Amino acid sequence: SEVINELNKDQIEIDKCKSNSIVISSFFVIMQKV
Repeated sequence: SEVINELNKDQIEIDKCKSNSIVISSFFVIMQKV
């Protein structure tokens, strides 16, 4: 049970990083179009 909780925390952190990088890259694309 403890191990599963740790893995879930890691997965949440990874998901945050992924969504952050998507936001940043789309922001750059928008800036280049302006």
